[in-house]
Amino acid sequence: MDIFLRIIPALAVVLLSTLTNRAETLSNLTYRVDSTSTGAVVVTEMATGASATFQPNFRIMFCPTNTGYEMYNPAVKVFEYGVAGFYPTIWNSDPDIFNAPGTNYLVTASTSVLETNTLHWVYASTNGIAVDARISLPAGTGEPVLSFEMTTAAAGYYTIGYVGAPERTTNQVDWMWQPLFWTNKRFPSQSFLTAESQCGGVERLQRPDRRVGG
Repeated sequence: MDIFLRIIPALAVVLLSTLTNRAETLSNLTYRVDSTSTGAVVVTEMATGASATFQPNFRIMFCPTNTGYEMYNPAVKVFEYGVAGFYPTIWNSDPDIFNAPGTNYLVTASTSVLETNTLHWVYASTNGIAVDARISLPAGTGEPVLSFEMTTAAAGYYTIGYVGAPERTTNQVDWMWQPLFWTNKRFPSQSFLTAESQCGGVERLQRPDRRVGG
């Protein structure tokens, strides 16, 4: 998605501000991450000046009982990019995750706080659901890393996803990785969810600048 995991150790990250409740900045040799008054962060590639704004938004879905989740149902088949016979994960015969039964929450951080080499997004508890998220910037030329966790007070069925990345058309991106045949610049026509057990692990990706990450 919009979470970068490749880390290259080198020189220390430079901290340009140490006060809370104001704009904070992390930087290394390649990237700068600036917080804003709304809690969003702006990631800038310093060599080109290209930047993108990432909102502190997560979508949480909760159902106290079984959602009717099925890994395979021969009656529900979809056709994507000319590929026939694809059976998506479904909820009550519906392949769109946002139509799954239960409650849907959008949670947004109110601010970001600078902690050691990390911007910490601060969230209020939502109906007993607590989200903790951090953006770190590895030293050297490493890309920004978003990490998060969710804790809940009630038993039930939960799913959480980061939804704060900026919108882009396929013509505006160099590449994107998704499981199964949604690779390169293919994008699902509906909000399908692929179970973790079905997701193959990417080994490496070649970028337009001929750099390879994996």
